[in-house]
Amino acid sequence: MRGFFARTRVRLTAAVGAVFLVIASAAAGAFWVTFAHIQYAAIDSSLATYTQSLLANLQDSNGVISFQGGDPAVDTPQGIAVGVMVLNSQGKLLSHSGIALPATSAGAAARTAIGRVTVVTETTSLNGQAERIRATPVRLDGTTLEAVVVGQRVGDLEQTLVEVAALLAGVVAVLVVAVVALSYALAGRALRPVRLIAATARDISEHDLHRRVELRLPADELGELAATFNDMLARLEVAFDSLQQFTADAAHELRAPLALLQAELEVSLRRTRTPSEYADSERVALAEVERLRRLVNRLLILARSDAGALQPLIQRVDVGDLLEETAERWRHVAGARGIAIDVDLVDEGSLNGDPELLRSLLHNLLDNAVRHTPSGGRVDVSAELTDSTWHISVADTGAGIPADMRDSVFRRFTRGDAARTPSTGGAGLGLALCRVIAEVHGGRIAVDSNRAGGATFEVTLPSR
Repeated sequence: MRGFFARTRVRLTAAVGAVFLVIASAAAGAFWVTFAHIQYAAIDSSLATYTQSLLANLQDSNGVISFQGGDPAVDTPQGIAVGVMVLNSQGKLLSHSGIALPATSAGAAARTAIGRVTVVTETTSLNGQAERIRATPVRLDGTTLEAVVVGQRVGDLEQTLVEVAALLAGVVAVLVVAVVALSYALAGRALRPVRLIAATARDISEHDLHRRVELRLPADELGELAATFNDMLARLEVAFDSLQQFTADAAHELRAPLALLQAELEVSLRRTRTPSEYADSERVALAEVERLRRLVNRLLILARSDAGALQPLIQRVDVGDLLEETAERWRHVAGARGIAIDVDLVDEGSLNGDPELLRSLLHNLLDNAVRHTPSGGRVDVSAELTDSTWHISVADTGAGIPADMRDSVFRRFTRGDAARTPSTGGAGLGLALCRVIAEVHGGRIAVDSNRAGGATFEVTLPSR
């Protein structure tokens, strides 16, 4: 039972029913009060009119109260039987005619009317029958105040008011039940998309992230919820596909050097070899281990970046020294391939950054440029400070990158070999790592073609 009332549909219906009950009860009560006031006002008006006609015929002869023309009529103009009493200030009955009136209540009303010199109207009871009385102060002998009390039975009106109250209560009860039923149905219909979204969320696994919530909803809050849920599924599908692709590519990249290491070790163990043969085998194994180390380091940095745990150790870095030092490390490799590396430091200065990460960024850019530049080519490294922003570029004279691939080259395990030179041997993580390092420093990286026909990678970093 507690779980039933904890449901949003039930709580929403209960709230609507409670609010409607309060409003309907207040409206019914106001209607009943207004109706009763109108009915009593009509009776009071009838009694007032009758009282005025009595006063025109009422006379006092030496303390004897009489009516001109004999006993007054005992019916109102509407044909309703009334009673008439004339009382003095002590409540003594001076004259009486028509139906019986409650003496005690009439006397009290008469004394109040005479004392306050105002008309007093009230509802009283005689022998279990309700009567409406009206006491009006008058001066019959010109000096002494008396009171003329007229009254009529209102039992039928009281019964009518009870019946009207019962009718209104029934109407309110029926309306509340109808509103509760309608609210429950409407709440169920309104919350149906939420139930479908919840059911879809429960059923979706990593194997069917392509599923979507198929609902035709207007552009309201529920429509926005369904659209947001579908967008979330689309993002999860892309992320999961990327993760699967990343895992597959990482496994592929790790498998090749491990297979080569295994082959070298198996060959070395098949028979006894000369020291030079062992040295050659160890050099091959060492090269593959170095390749694995670089790959694992890059994967680790990318994983830390995805987890939001890549925090650079910020310190002041001299841009010129950083470029010269990194370029110098690559001049020997580039020279062996017949490639020249030139450094052009347009502006001198420094920036706030992690020297190891920035050195890794430049290392990957130079590695990429040297591997994709043919013999006799050139790699140009430059740095320029503009409006507190460093523009560091690495340009080569290789085959370049087509415009439709300039965004994808920064994705993980993406190679540009088909667009540039074949068999370059990279793992496809270097440029992705460059983008991560640039972004963690508050900068960005972009690629474009240069005049020499190759590719130019430009890194933009804030100087402060």
